[in-house]
Amino acid sequence: MDEFSNDTFQVINMNYKLKHIKNKKNKMKNHRNNYKNIELFETLDNNSSPTKQDGPVIEPFNSPQTTKDKDSKDVVEGFKDTDYDGIDNINDTLEKKGIKDPRQMLIDLINKIYDKSNKLNQKIAEKLAKGLSKNKANESDIKLLRNNIAWVESAIMAALVSYNLFFIMYYKDVEKIKLFEISTQKTKDAAESMPILYIFLFFFEYSIFFPEMLNKLFTEIIPKFAKQIFNATFVFTIMFILLIFFFKYFAKLFRKFLIDGLNNKLGLIGMILTGIICLLWLASFLKAGKEKIVDTPLKTGIAPDKLDLIFFVINRLLRLMAAFTVGVPMGVFLMMLYIIGYVFMSVFLYTGFNIKIYSRMYEYMKGAKAEYIPGICESTSIWDYIYDYSGIKLIMQMVDILHERLFFIAFIIILVITGIDYTKPGKISSGTGPLKDGLLGINFGLAGLLAIPVLKTLASKLNTGLSGSSTATSQ
Repeated sequence: MDEFSNDTFQVINMNYKLKHIKNKKNKMKNHRNNYKNIELFETLDNNSSPTKQDGPVIEPFNSPQTTKDKDSKDVVEGFKDTDYDGIDNINDTLEKKGIKDPRQMLIDLINKIYDKSNKLNQKIAEKLAKGLSKNKANESDIKLLRNNIAWVESAIMAALVSYNLFFIMYYKDVEKIKLFEISTQKTKDAAESMPILYIFLFFFEYSIFFPEMLNKLFTEIIPKFAKQIFNATFVFTIMFILLIFFFKYFAKLFRKFLIDGLNNKLGLIGMILTGIICLLWLASFLKAGKEKIVDTPLKTGIAPDKLDLIFFVINRLLRLMAAFTVGVPMGVFLMMLYIIGYVFMSVFLYTGFNIKIYSRMYEYMKGAKAEYIPGICESTSIWDYIYDYSGIKLIMQMVDILHERLFFIAFIIILVITGIDYTKPGKISSGTGPLKDGLLGINFGLAGLLAIPVLKTLASKLNTGLSGSSTATSQ
């Protein structure tokens, strides 16, 4: 009361009016700008539908909307995409100009192929599961069946690719088929008759190194090592088994590697590939610089022109920048072309639609032996111990017997293992009717049919071996 009595009525009344005016201005400001007045907004939810609100519609702060903005897919709640992160999508920008990023086209193609194969397996699994269970199968049952279908498809793909790999690793030498040379030097030689290749080499010279090394690995390094110890049937069988697991388990990782490589987002692997490109650039720079500064003046007696040296350095630096930006993606792209061309289509590329070459390769594999044979008079080497004591010789003899029906045996193993998988508790949902019995019948029925030619072949081999041994004994 004392404090109240110290002020006159007029002073108190004036203070009250000033406070009222100030509060009113703040409310109007907040209402107009909606700045920090969170209660005025509803929680954003993609699944919710807009509700009718009482009172005036609150427009977002500092974002006048036009009819064009409202209809644009890039506008969300009145804001453009650039209002959120300040960055335009490069692909969208290129598409607006009528240009499509080639890398994105390749990524779309890879994803399309991968998604198409998954959708095909999904449809087959759904049809089979729902048909056998009278529409009682659930998602887990379909997923299990789809997984087992993928095993069969992996074996089919592995059979095709094994023959293509065997062709470029071994059989090319049998029929004296010369493979295309994949190397930087070959590209430089071709550029003399096709000058447009010089533009390609300016940007991607060091990227050629990756398919070149991949080609040497498949056509020179692995065959040279394998021929010393293993026979052809053993090498083919190992390739076939490894490829089955590759297509089943590593196809997804390989897809990710290709996409990340095209996007230049390979992480540690990308750093290693970039480091290799830098080393190649440095070696090329030093070699060309030595030739220009040292070797040429010694031969001609003419000192190098300074302006020419400046242009040389600028050219090499520009090529380094190009290698940093597009070197790794192009290297991954060239490796992808190599795999598609050589690994999947080598037989077709070099022989066309010649089906008989597969039978010729098969006959060659049956008769081909390992080039390495432990010598009696030669000094004992590590390969002698490996060959004699590791069991490789016995395994190769067994593979020679089974190789004639290798694909049949592979499918029998897959069908039996997946059939056993169906019998495990909880693998197939209860209440699915005859689904379990139907799948077991299909698996073991097919395995039995495939086993008939395998048993006939084994019986024939055993009869041949027994008759041969009895003839040798009588002699």
